[in-house]
Amino acid sequence: MIDARINHQRVAAELVAFEAKVERVTKVVQAKVALDVFNGVIKRSPVDTGRFRANWMLTVGEQPSDAYDASAGGTSRRPSSANQALASAVSLTGLEIGQAIWITNNTPYGIVLEAGHSDQAPNGVVLVTVLSVVERAQRALGGVV
Repeated sequence: MIDARINHQRVAAELVAFEAKVERVTKVVQAKVALDVFNGVIKRSPVDTGRFRANWMLTVGEQPSDAYDASAGGTSRRPSSANQALASAVSLTGLEIGQAIWITNNTPYGIVLEAGHSDQAPNGVVLVTVLSVVERAQRALGGVV
């Protein structure tokens, strides 16, 4: 005969532990996708003066309004791609599920470059990157998403 008694406290504890694990994994996936998109747009950015590539910013919660200004006479230093990625990873440490992540480039000609007006990026930067990251995520998750 099968013992049908259920330890409700144990079941409740297991569900709480599972929920916490799902939350942690969700945050990691959310941060990983954001960093993949961020690093991808930096790598795919066409370079003439380097201003467009240097202006990619990743912020959590609110859209940034500033931009690197090459004409600032030394008051603004262009960060390296490695420094951009590190700063972005740090900003994602307190990420909450569903929180807005902004990946922006505030140069005035960013829209023109995204429309393909560069021989270095004839298909743009953002859309190509997002599609690539989504495809990789779908493969990694076995078609779950």
